[in-house]
Amino acid sequence: MVVLQRRFAAMGIVVMSLLDATFTLNVLRLGGSEVNPIMAYLIELGTVWFFAGKMTLTGMGVWLLVRASDHPQHRGPSALTLLRLCFFGYATLMAWHLILVGRLT
Repeated sequence: MVVLQRRFAAMGIVVMSLLDATFTLNVLRLGGSEVNPIMAYLIELGTVWFFAGKMTLTGMGVWLLVRASDHPQHRGPSALTLLRLCFFGYATLMAWHLILVGRLT
């Protein structure tokens, strides 16, 4: 069951990261701004750099958490807990993007 939860959370994070990038570009087109300085820099370099950088950073983070969740940890939150928190954080961000698009259109 834990393996299934880990896979679902990991895939969900990657998919929502891709959606986040798409929503971000739409919000920028509608007059919004990017608040993350790293992503703002990548956007200045171009759409391909932005998508590549975002997916690379997200993918590496998810990969590290999945690998770490294979090993029990004695202190602090588990890697699976962190994966779940990232998943729900991205789900909240998706809701925020929908609100922003609604306000800007």
